[in-house]
Amino acid sequence: MKKILALAMAAVVLTACEKSIVDEELQTPNATLQVTTRGTNDAVVAYPVQVYVFQNDICRAVQTIGDAGQTLNIALTEGTYSVYAVGGASSTDYTLPTKDDATTTTALTLKDGKALTDLMAATAKVVRVVIIASTSPLASTYIPT
Repeated sequence: MKKILALAMAAVVLTACEKSIVDEELQTPNATLQVTTRGTNDAVVAYPVQVYVFQNDICRAVQTIGDAGQTLNIALTEGTYSVYAVGGASSTDYTLPTKDDATTTTALTLKDGKALTDLMAATAKVVRVVIIASTSPLASTYIPT
């Protein structure tokens, strides 16, 4: 009887710990993360700015801000993200990582025959991208840390 009870308890514990596996690539974006640039004090932002958005070390989006008047609207699913931006890194001067090969530690490499330029880097943790009440299906808000 003790063995049956132990097996029944093990089955309950294993069932309770079962993890639902969802392919995040198949989820439909239901929120928008807006990204803009701004300088602080006398700092001038170096353009273009390459923006990389990661979720659990997986690059979910790569977009470019071309000038100060541009705002990126990145469609995402609800969740927590890390945003990395590199200013002054032009694809004509540097080999830039793509969405498929970008990591949070990927190095930019200068192309042959090109001179080093001023680069800027910034990171932000977006605690939650969530849906808010709106008539727009892509309305969202975020809480930076």
